[in-house]
Amino acid sequence: LGSWARAQPTAMAGILKYIAASDDEKQLLALCANDLKPFPRSELSALLAKPEVRIDAIDKDGMSALMHAAFKGNVEACEMLVTSRADVNCNLQTDCYTALMFATVAGHVDVVKLLLAAGARTSAVNNFGKTAAELGAFLGQHKCTQVIKNFFSLSDLECYTVPQGMDQKPIISPSLAPLLHSLIISVDIHPVWIIQKLRATVHLLSEGYAVSKVLSLVSEKLLRDGQELLSLKMHYLAYVVRRCQDNAGGPEGVLKILLTVEADGHEINMQKFVVECIMDYPHPNSPLVSQMIASLRKGTEGLGVPSALSLFCRAIGGGKSDEEGVMVCSTCGVGSTTSKRCAGCKKVWYCDVECQKLSWSLGNHRHLCKKWSAAATCK
Repeated sequence: LGSWARAQPTAMAGILKYIAASDDEKQLLALCANDLKPFPRSELSALLAKPEVRIDAIDKDGMSALMHAAFKGNVEACEMLVTSRADVNCNLQTDCYTALMFATVAGHVDVVKLLLAAGARTSAVNNFGKTAAELGAFLGQHKCTQVIKNFFSLSDLECYTVPQGMDQKPIISPSLAPLLHSLIISVDIHPVWIIQKLRATVHLLSEGYAVSKVLSLVSEKLLRDGQELLSLKMHYLAYVVRRCQDNAGGPEGVLKILLTVEADGHEINMQKFVVECIMDYPHPNSPLVSQMIASLRKGTEGLGVPSALSLFCRAIGGGKSDEEGVMVCSTCGVGSTTSKRCAGCKKVWYCDVECQKLSWSLGNHRHLCKKWSAAATCK
């Protein structure tokens, strides 16, 4: 394996035993390395069924079948290999790349999600000291980076679905764990989008205080484990859920506040909501929060830094997509290539009809649209 192998003959001797030896093992690697259309599923299945075929056998470059499939973006092959218990954290490749790193640098989001769910370590580094998320950010694969940064295992919620210590009941019912997990791993963290998700998931709102408590407990645990970014995100989600519970008008009341925009287009209420959430974080001296607070103070001094919402989303969301033609929804903050511009004022965009209705019914765009349209006509 090149200069690295010559410099470490002892380590090389241990790696040699993993190199594909039989024709079947070489065929396994070839199937996953070649982007065949249609994919020969039955042929791969037959090879995986043979007990003498080592699923983690590598080629001369240290690439396993799973690494090849991940780099090619072959979801079907990755699923079959993972189901057959291929090592998702194998790093015998020349530069110690893992399958997660290969999927990330190639921009295959579905494969990244699959590998993370199968137990791929996000903290693994290659010979250059880079993690998969760092490689993705450097190469502009922001969607993959967002998925990795926002990943949280469903199994880490299971302890809250069973009674602990002297408690006779769990904090949340087991049926809520998958619903809450779906909310946690989402890369969309605009407060309006989160509230829309909560409204669509009635069970999360019905046990809102319990859900908020679990998120706060998870936030504390993550901070103790050194995962400050995810800790802040959990606090943020807990804050949104709690505000929906505390508001007399429920989630609709919070939406009405958030969607009320100033005549000049500034989202004062939205920015205030995010700032209050950051200030509510129980560990204000943590490096990330301290940095965010310093940036927000510069903003109040007119130094042209990003708004509180964009700053928060950039920190937690993991970056922005560079996809052409993406317009951000003025209501929920989700970027889409199918967003439609308001036919009246031509100033705002909506990702779908539901967001447009929210902006007109709970927000004040109905009044602003007439005002902005009239001003544009005068000009």
